[in-house]
Amino acid sequence: MMQNAMSIDQITKLADSFDPFACKQLLSKSLKLESPTAAGDTTADIINDFYFFNYAFCKDLGLPANKVSTFLCLMKTVIDADCATPSSESNSMEKSYARFEELLLKHSVERPPYSVGTFNREDVAAIVEHATNHYFRQFKLYKYIFTPKLMTTIKQVGCEGLEVVKGGRHLSDAMAMDLVVTFPEPEVDLEVKEERGGGEEKGEEKEGGDAL
Repeated sequence: MMQNAMSIDQITKLADSFDPFACKQLLSKSLKLESPTAAGDTTADIINDFYFFNYAFCKDLGLPANKVSTFLCLMKTVIDADCATPSSESNSMEKSYARFEELLLKHSVERPPYSVGTFNREDVAAIVEHATNHYFRQFKLYKYIFTPKLMTTIKQVGCEGLEVVKGGRHLSDAMAMDLVVTFPEPEVDLEVKEERGGGEEKGEEKEGGDAL
C-alpha cells in the first residue's frame, strides 16, 4: 500500500494551496491520476473530486501530514481494488468494506511488524463514518463508472470450408429499368380460315349462275 502514499512535502504543498482546482492538480500529480479538466465533466474529474473531498475531510478533521498521507493511500488502495474487476461475489461491496476495515485496523494498532498505530480511536470513528457516507453509499455508482466493461463479439465462421450464403442486396441498390411488355398475336386455326375462304367462292359461283 505504501507505493501509493504521498510524501510529507507533497502534503505540505497541498496545505499551502487554497484553490480547489490547484489542489486537484497537485493530488492528481502526486497520486498519478489523469489530470482534471476545467469543465469538470469527465471520469478523470470524478476520481479527482473523490480524492479532493477525502483531503478536505482530513483538513477539516485537522489531521497531521502523516495521517493525511496514510488515509489517502488507504482509500486509493480500496477504490483501485474495487474498480479493477467487474462486480462479482468476490468483489462485492461487503468484500470491499472488509478490505477497508482490515487496512484501517493495520494502521490503528501499534503492533510491529504487523500493524502501526497511525490513527487513534477518534480518528477511526471519523474515518469509518466518512468512508461509509461518501464512498460505500455510492459504491455501485463508482463501480459502474470505473470498472472495465466486458464486450462479447460473436463471429460466424464457415465450417470445414463450406461457403456461407451471402445475403441479398437491398432494393435501394437495384438499377432502374424500363419494363416493356409485348403481347403475341392470337393464332387463327387454319381449317376455320379455309372454310371461310371456300364459302366465299361458292357464293361467287351462285351469283354467276343466276346471271346466266
